[in-house]
Amino acid sequence: MNHLFLTLSDLDKLSAYWYRHYDMPLDEAVSSRVCALAIQIYRLGISSVDDISRILIARFPPERASRKLFSDTVH
Repeated sequence: MNHLFLTLSDLDKLSAYWYRHYDMPLDEAVSSRVCALAIQIYRLGISSVDDISRILIARFPPERASRKLFSDTVH
């Protein structure tokens, strides 16, 4: 479903999908990065939660989650 805006519920779902896919323990800093990246992806014009989820999983593996800078992960 395409959204006109991302809700907190959408961000929770996206974060949960990412954690479930990678079987990672919850981490507040990582969750913040995952949500920030989801917002960046959304701002690029991708508004489907499913599409954003696929991009997050494909381009933001756990190894990158520990990095503080991720501005180039979407490109």
